[in-house]
Amino acid sequence: MLIDRKQPVWFAGENHMITLFHPNSEDLAISISCWRCTYSEHGEGWALVVQNDAAASTLNALPARVIYADNAALGRFVVARFNQYFDGFRDQGYADLAPRAARFTQQGHGSRSHHITCVADGVTIELIWRDMLDGSLEIFHNTSGPIPYDVSAVICHCAHGSIGVNGKQARGELKRIPGETYSSAFLAFSETWAATAPR
Repeated sequence: MLIDRKQPVWFAGENHMITLFHPNSEDLAISISCWRCTYSEHGEGWALVVQNDAAASTLNALPARVIYADNAALGRFVVARFNQYFDGFRDQGYADLAPRAARFTQQGHGSRSHHITCVADGVTIELIWRDMLDGSLEIFHNTSGPIPYDVSAVICHCAHGSIGVNGKQARGELKRIPGETYSSAFLAFSETWAATAPR
């Protein structure tokens, strides 16, 4: 049976993340938010949003703040609407950054690993998630920014996550919670952001 109300969809696709921290600290070494859009008013495509403390991550080839995208309009859209309000990206001026042109490829190997490559500006960024710990549908009301959304996604926390640039691996530690499957490296499939009111 169909639900009684239909909600306008702003984004459908994926939004995977890896965040590495300074050892024994809550301070970020590097965080990436990787979007693959299959439906939006700005078309399809990819966007990669990076927050990098090069002194901690040792990835000096990456800027401190950068957006890579194969669809510039989509890149600006996901950053302005969603990503700039995420922890680690909030109040960092991402909405004012112009996306840099990039190419993306993706390979999946079931629950064992997921691999995304971004090539841009003379850098090759390799993102790898390994050993999925779980997979569950999460549905929540997102109020991180000024516009509320209903969000749903299949979240798969992973035991391992790595970020490499031109063959060099980022330093930093994943955040894990003892006794839980939570990880700061996770895959978010079938992610949908729906408006809670008409546009």
